[in-house]
Amino acid sequence: MNLMFIIFTYNRPKVTAMAINSLFNQTKIRPDEVWILDDFSDKEFQINFHEFVRNTTNDKMPINLIQMGKNYGIGWAFENAFRLIKWKKPRLVGILEADYI
Repeated sequence: MNLMFIIFTYNRPKVTAMAINSLFNQTKIRPDEVWILDDFSDKEFQINFHEFVRNTTNDKMPINLIQMGKNYGIGWAFENAFRLIKWKKPRLVGILEADYI
């Protein structure tokens, strides 16, 4: 199965980590890849995120990060998610927005 999850985030390292852990703990359906679209979070997020990925990532589910150099807002996130979907062409897509997790 070709399943992609896209997580939108901005300065929410703990919530983002919880979302990724939830995806890792799925027993029936695991995503093939996860994309984090970060809308210019601060240095704390970047440090925490990279440490989290280094400690938890595995070969079964790659975690990819796209970070912006400026805060563009939620419209940017949806536009880039659409571009990712067109590029990768997954069968199924899940989108998580950090404010609603």
